[in-house]
Amino acid sequence: AVKLLEDFPLREICEKLENFGGVLGRMQVVHQNPLIIVDFAHTEDGMEKIFQSFLHKKIVVVFGAGGDRDRSKRPKMGLCAAKYAQKLYITSDNPRSEIPNAIMQEILGGIPQELRNHREIHLEENRAKAIAMAVKNLKSDEILLILGKGDETYQIIGKETLHFDDCEEVQKALVETQ
Repeated sequence: AVKLLEDFPLREICEKLENFGGVLGRMQVVHQNPLIIVDFAHTEDGMEKIFQSFLHKKIVVVFGAGGDRDRSKRPKMGLCAAKYAQKLYITSDNPRSEIPNAIMQEILGGIPQELRNHREIHLEENRAKAIAMAVKNLKSDEILLILGKGDETYQIIGKETLHFDDCEEVQKALVETQ
């Protein structure tokens, strides 16, 4: 595709792409063993595509939903996560002016009792704590997907925009678990 768009020799294009690590925040591998991935997926459809990439794997997921945004997607996100993941850490994303626990309850509300009975579900309002818990409890045969923020390096809580980076939080949690 690059060859069609650009007037560069194919060899030069291949050399440039050889070390291309991908787009930050899109299926970004933060740790290899165990596998921990950060992705921007923040809709049911986006989450489903990520989960389908790891069928037949034991999936652990950390995710939330943004405040002051489309509330109808929250229960759908909860159901989607529960269909694929064995462990769910439902947390804050960018709650903005909404109460984080109310957002989390709307997500949880989309998960039928039958699935709740067969899933390990944690509600943790503090995203850093949710990530730390997920990393600490992650088993070697599980993969951890941290969804919703991708390459964002902030979290909007109330009227404040605070520094927050999922990848940094994973690294801190890995240090603490060693």
